[in-house]
Amino acid sequence: MIKTILHIGDLFLAHSKYRQLIDGIMDLMLETVLCDNEKILVTSNWEKVKC
Repeated sequence: MIKTILHIGDLFLAHSKYRQLIDGIMDLMLETVLCDNEKILVTSNWEKVKC
């Protein structure tokens, strides 16, 4: 449902070189939506963006 709402197919077509990053973001969104805890800890690793 999230992928449908966000038109993920169009996003992949427009930004194909960022597919792995987009997949990771989608996984985090799904995990957040499905979480039944009162709190969620979100952390990140900083990495350089290659354009």
